[in-house]
Amino acid sequence: MRIPVQYIDGEFDFVDPERLDELIRSRMIIGFRRSDGWVRIPHGPLRGQNGTSAKYSGPERRGREA
Repeated sequence: MRIPVQYIDGEFDFVDPERLDELIRSRMIIGFRRSDGWVRIPHGPLRGQNGTSAKYSGPERRGREA
């Protein structure tokens, strides 16, 4: 499943989950959409590397086919 993102120039796109981490690290996007709404970078909560985070206790859904 592709993820909606917004680039720093205001353009919107859909990217593969593998590309999302790269775009966040390179600061090429200002936000992306999760199932519960938009996350604004760097203001929103982000998961740790490989989808792990002490603050996130929900199910892992990235990389799975629906």
